[in-house]
Amino acid sequence: MRARMRDGRAEVFASEGSGRISGLSWAEGLVELDEAARDIMPGDTVRFIPYGSFTG
Repeated sequence: MRARMRDGRAEVFASEGSGRISGLSWAEGLVELDEAARDIMPGDTVRFIPYGSFTG
């Protein structure tokens, strides 16, 4: 999911519809979620992958 970091917390882009392109410019990276479906609650640990880590 597209996300950005604010105050040490991952903030996920709210729209998965027509806002896909605007979400890419809004976000600073991606949040990786497990394959198993689960609810993510505030305070849960997730993996944040900054876009800058994709450059070599």
